[in-house]
Amino acid sequence: MSWRPWKRCLRNTSFEIVTTSSCTALASTEPPNSLKSLKSVSSTSTLVNLTGSQSKSDPKASSDSLSKGSLPSSAFNPYQYPWSIHQLALEQPELLEDGVETRPPRRSQFPRYGHSLASTSDDRFVLFGGFVNEKPSNDVCIINPKDLTATSLDTTGDIPSPRSGHTGVMYKNCMIVWGGETRTDNHDLSASDRSVYLLDLATSRWHRVTVDGELSPEGRSGHVAGVVDAKMYIFGGQRGDGQILNDVWVIHLAKCDVDYTAKWYHLNPGVNSPRPPALVNAAWTKYKAALILFGGTDGEYHYSDVWVYNTGSRTWGKLRCDGYFPVPREGHGVAMVADMFYVFGGRAPDGTFLGDLVGFQISCRRWHTFRGLGPAPSARSEHTMISRKDQVYVLGGHRTGAMDASADESIPIIHILDADRVFQLPPPRGAPPRAVPVTSRTSNTLLTGTES
Repeated sequence: MSWRPWKRCLRNTSFEIVTTSSCTALASTEPPNSLKSLKSVSSTSTLVNLTGSQSKSDPKASSDSLSKGSLPSSAFNPYQYPWSIHQLALEQPELLEDGVETRPPRRSQFPRYGHSLASTSDDRFVLFGGFVNEKPSNDVCIINPKDLTATSLDTTGDIPSPRSGHTGVMYKNCMIVWGGETRTDNHDLSASDRSVYLLDLATSRWHRVTVDGELSPEGRSGHVAGVVDAKMYIFGGQRGDGQILNDVWVIHLAKCDVDYTAKWYHLNPGVNSPRPPALVNAAWTKYKAALILFGGTDGEYHYSDVWVYNTGSRTWGKLRCDGYFPVPREGHGVAMVADMFYVFGGRAPDGTFLGDLVGFQISCRRWHTFRGLGPAPSARSEHTMISRKDQVYVLGGHRTGAMDASADESIPIIHILDADRVFQLPPPRGAPPRAVPVTSRTSNTLLTGTES
């Protein structure tokens, strides 16, 4: 399989609403079928209607309800299942008393992929950049998971250029953005932005951070970033000329929000120390003082290895794992709830989009495969996945397939996984168990990066 650079042209995309004709279907069949069109949905924040009272499927009723902007009333009750589908309520234009708009409606923030999503200390999500309607963007959107509203944020200052494949992380009340694909054409292969940008959410103002010293990582996209103890770590990614990297850099953020200065350090684990291969479109998330890395591609192979980067010893460790191993992938999303490392979606080695949910339980180092959890997201990649308390949110993404001409591409759908319910439902008949009881064997080497 020939390797294509990370940046891809946007294909016609859509979001599928997954449903089935009865509550009992889940126990005896594969995951429910999907509806292929959704013409319109109410603009208010609401759970997509899956709670009707009909017990039998009525094709005519289903068609009528779709034309009216809701799902068929025969769908199963989502409150019985871990997955649920919701619509984000977008900011509406302000109106004068006579009904005249004070300003035109904003461009829709969806569909979108290749964006970043970070969580604030007050449990809001900050979305930045990505591809929107076939163009890279640099807009900012604040999502409130409590009422599922999405509000565009007008920003000032040193606004970053439109980009995708970047990283955005939170430090205190600021979002730190670095890297990404910023080219506007295919002629300049070396074009990249190595600047560090800080968005102060208190003032809605962007600042370009002054970097002390001459050292800084090469510009790239498809890398990963995470914050541990006021330091932002980055790993891997792909340069503008196509080279894929496996270096680790750290930038100290202690003064970043005070005088907008910071300094990069290159972290070399040593010649004989284990380290992951050069990877692009991998994913990692924080666990205690470590960063857990999964998947990615080196341009030739896709991987399903689990690596731990210990920020204290600055060393890598590759974990030995048991259970139902997931398909190797890249462009997937990850989120941590308690000691469960959830993975959803991505692209398989043959280029197909994945729609499976798997979990890696750190305490026993075992993979679990989850099926029959309700209206799961459709197969996709380059989406974002983020956790809040015991819930996991999946937003956006890129997928193949023709868009139904009657569907509304701007419908902002978000999927929520209730992690507390994942192990409560019995699996479908004939499916492997969702989890195999094992004796917890938490090891101190998990956070030392010494296991191979």
